[in-house]
Amino acid sequence: MTLDNVPVAVIEFEEDQKFILVELAFGESIKLVLRTGKRYCEHKDIFEDLDRELKGSGITKVCKGGGRILARAEQKTIVLRSDSIRYGKERRSDTISLLQGAYPDFKVEEG
Repeated sequence: MTLDNVPVAVIEFEEDQKFILVELAFGESIKLVLRTGKRYCEHKDIFEDLDRELKGSGITKVCKGGGRILARAEQKTIVLRSDSIRYGKERRSDTISLLQGAYPDFKVEEG
């Protein structure tokens, strides 16, 4: 597995949920990815799931922070708010840029 095989953003739409921003590295390459999921109770659960997904790939992972996200497909909006108690608040400008690239038709903002 290489960084090119890892999706930039995996979002479950329509429900307010936790998210994390993670920096992945493989050799000299670095990539930021965002993960969410309504099934996760804690930000660490999202990170642990990503860790299992990438196990054995040689890709290193550093959680840069997190918060809550509300993504609405019908309205084409993504709102980021709050921060992670465990990982702190990520650099919100990085998260917004990442999401604008992954979802160019959506309005992405901090709420």
